[in-house]
Amino acid sequence: MRARLSGVICICIFAAALLSGCGKQKIPPGLIGTWRMVESGEEVAHLGIGDQTFNADGTWSGQETNLYGLSLPGEEYRHTGTFEVKGDQLIITREMGGSKTPIPLHFVLEGDVLTTSWQLDEHGADTSVVYHRAE
Repeated sequence: MRARLSGVICICIFAAALLSGCGKQKIPPGLIGTWRMVESGEEVAHLGIGDQTFNADGTWSGQETNLYGLSLPGEEYRHTGTFEVKGDQLIITREMGGSKTPIPLHFVLEGDVLTTSWQLDEHGADTSVVYHRAE
């Protein structure tokens, strides 16, 4: 009986260890930090966020942009939310009021250059934003 109970406890500990590791995402270390938008496609206003900061805890913040992609000053134009990385997708969730809107972006991280891209709809052209790491 004691051996059986010991085996059940070992299985429970093993299962708990597996489950606790399954939910963790792998954030590329190079993504963490502040990024300044340097170039954008014509439809950057669709996303509405220029300069962004990604944190190791999976949260992000960014400044809203005007139609020309320039960040607007002031806290009233600051947005926050969470993000996750799934393969080559960076899924940003914006918290706006009481709702959360996920925005899936494809991304490429090459040293101090971060490029994100997305397709506006099934008939729209892809658009992209290029960021440089802030000093």
